[in-house]
Amino acid sequence: MNYQAVLFDLDGTLCDTALDFTLALNRLLEEENLPARTLTQVRNQVSNGALAIIEMAFPDIQHEGIKLSLRNRMIDYYKEHISWHTRLYPGMALILSQLKQHNIPWGVVSNKPELLTKQIINALSLDYLPHSIIGGDTLSVAKPHPEPLHLAANQCGVASHQCLYIGDHYRDVVAAKAAQMKAVAVTFGYLSEQEDPYTWGADVVVDSPYQLARFLGFSV
Repeated sequence: MNYQAVLFDLDGTLCDTALDFTLALNRLLEEENLPARTLTQVRNQVSNGALAIIEMAFPDIQHEGIKLSLRNRMIDYYKEHISWHTRLYPGMALILSQLKQHNIPWGVVSNKPELLTKQIINALSLDYLPHSIIGGDTLSVAKPHPEPLHLAANQCGVASHQCLYIGDHYRDVVAAKAAQMKAVAVTFGYLSEQEDPYTWGADVVVDSPYQLARFLGFSV
């Protein structure tokens, strides 16, 4: 086993959060007398952040202040029901169980605000809690900067080069490489049709949590 800790991105990697985002966005659109957006449309933008979701849903709005106001309203709605439908991807519970069995620390490094990230982790009622939870506002920098990954490794009690980082976005691979971690890209996350994880330079690309478990050396 050539790793001592495993770090995950949150949205689109460890958890499927897209439906709760979709419900929050569509509540905002209803108030603005605009048609609802589909789960697929939102899913394709979740990894790009809340502002990207707003820009997808309100393509005619160019004023940054208005976009930020809409984003804040959507986030307020999202906070109210942040974990109604959010779940671990099938197979991730098995991976966390195996990490616990092998006494391997794990953590979450997300660009979602730390408070919201912790709310989701708490709502999942996990049997094996993360040793580190880093959000996009934990430090003054966020992914693709490597510092959040360095902090997570430190909180897990291992050196950065002893960690794997798993994510569904190009910036996750960039951050992992910059932090001298092995980078694992997943294809089951929130990818648009234009994105190809096989071109990101990851050390490995996996198509399912079960394939990820086998890569980690766990029985499935």
